[in-house]
Amino acid sequence: MEANVLNPRTMQVCREWLSVCAREHAACKVPTTPFIPTRLIDVGDALSPDPPRLISTHQKPWATAHCTGSEFRGQPLRDPVTQYLAYSYCWGSLETPVTHFRTTKENVHQRRCGISLDALPQSFRDLSTAARELGLRFVWIDSLCIVQDDPEDLAREIGKMGEVYGQAYLTLAWASGASPCDSLLMRNRYQPIFKVPFATSMGRSVTGSYSLLSALPELGGDFATDVQRSKYNQRGWTFQERFLSRRVLYFCNTMLRYECQELECSEEFVATDKKSWGARWCPIQDLQSSGSKSVYATWYTLIFAYSQRHFTYKSDKLPAIAGLAATMWDALQKCGIQDIYLAGLWKRDLIKGLLWARWPSCDLWRTSDDRAPSWCWSAVDGVIEYPQALVQRRMESRCCIIDATVQSKDKHPFGCVTGGHLRVTGRLEHIDSVRLGKVEISSVIWDSDAHHQFLKGDRVVASGRLDCPGRCNCLDCGQRRMSGEYHGPQEEHDVWLLLLANAHLEEEATDEEEADEEEAADAEEAADAEEAISDRSLDSWFVGLVLTPTKSLKAEAEYRRIGMFCIQGLYGTPIL
Repeated sequence: MEANVLNPRTMQVCREWLSVCAREHAACKVPTTPFIPTRLIDVGDALSPDPPRLISTHQKPWATAHCTGSEFRGQPLRDPVTQYLAYSYCWGSLETPVTHFRTTKENVHQRRCGISLDALPQSFRDLSTAARELGLRFVWIDSLCIVQDDPEDLAREIGKMGEVYGQAYLTLAWASGASPCDSLLMRNRYQPIFKVPFATSMGRSVTGSYSLLSALPELGGDFATDVQRSKYNQRGWTFQERFLSRRVLYFCNTMLRYECQELECSEEFVATDKKSWGARWCPIQDLQSSGSKSVYATWYTLIFAYSQRHFTYKSDKLPAIAGLAATMWDALQKCGIQDIYLAGLWKRDLIKGLLWARWPSCDLWRTSDDRAPSWCWSAVDGVIEYPQALVQRRMESRCCIIDATVQSKDKHPFGCVTGGHLRVTGRLEHIDSVRLGKVEISSVIWDSDAHHQFLKGDRVVASGRLDCPGRCNCLDCGQRRMSGEYHGPQEEHDVWLLLLANAHLEEEATDEEEADEEEAADAEEAADAEEAISDRSLDSWFVGLVLTPTKSLKAEAEYRRIGMFCIQGLYGTPIL
């Protein structure tokens, strides 16, 4: 493996991967109606002496009247502008500010005339070189193609990021980079222990070798180490950038890696079996034929993974998944479902959407910027889950949801919100006390993890999880220490339980052959079957939200969410 990432042999292999994918992979085909981003960077071709420049794709030719001489490159282009490369990378952290090269209202015109390579961060320079080597003339970089100090442009273009990455010819992901100022081409001087040449009956012209690679984590050598555990894969924005892309070329510490909808490759390894790692790829684009239940279940799985990501700016939590939400909405449309997005939840599946829970042993932190209503997972920082034992069940509503709305900021339905409310009529029960403990009947839901018990007098009536237990003064001091490491000010809570639904086991539909077998069964077998069904019906759970009054002067009966609960009906009649 050569130290120079852009060596002719490696670039030729990458071009072959792209060629095969574009030619043979139906799942990776360009949409019938291609999408073109508002702006792109024209890096020219391998022989071009001109510097990169910003182009507005709706203006043709792509130049301004004030650019002259060698700066003018406005002649019609032979390269199809729909074939562009999207860049996915880490911006860096607040501790190491920089230095990002950003387009602003002041310099956007200058960028259209030309961008000096010396003024670009090193990784942007390397990206321009890599794009030309791959035969791609146009690249999309968020900090350059979005006017960063224009709120309207930011909101509009962030709303298009799902399409930007989803319809890019290729996404180049810098898996090993921590800052755009570093070199994209840096990688460890990591060499195989040894190589074994091989021969093939295909002909003498086909040559190569097998490499013995170290499996030590510090040296890399597999996809999990190079990509899954990388800083890149921990960043919030890269979640949708990676999952929505049709093809991704990863620049890793040890080697280049490539994945598309049907293939995974690296400089040393090629595999075609994608089923074994399907969890790494977002299936939303293909769910229009799977029905709405699969779409919603997929969304809840993705939100669990997304909640584990980190953000430099906490306010980015909704914008950084807006493209994925737009794609989800489109998948629902193709299922014939008209739905409304509510700051991370879906109105048509709202009861299940409300049943998110704090991940065991983690504490959640509510934001001080009111970025979402308390009943939305996007209102908290930390890892949340949708318990699979609940997601897989059919919900029989035990309340009436009168209205659920959020106020969108900048008129973008999938972006930031400025507030929202949920109007519900249902059964409320006041709780006398809350304690930590293990309730065996709830172990199916909570995986036997220590959770909270809600009591009326001395009787446990429900179990669940508080969202931010370290802040809850409904627990005594010892219980608070057990529930988290939070040592800040406590909040007084008057605790109430709101019953939302009865969760039943799904009953699978039988096909014609199974129906015929049932008809042929004798009376005794039929009776046994009815008894079994009756037993299963007892295994139903009552689920809802843990609330506390807001003490708002605007509304007498206004509450905010502080957790969720479950009562397992098989073991007794609920009090609600």
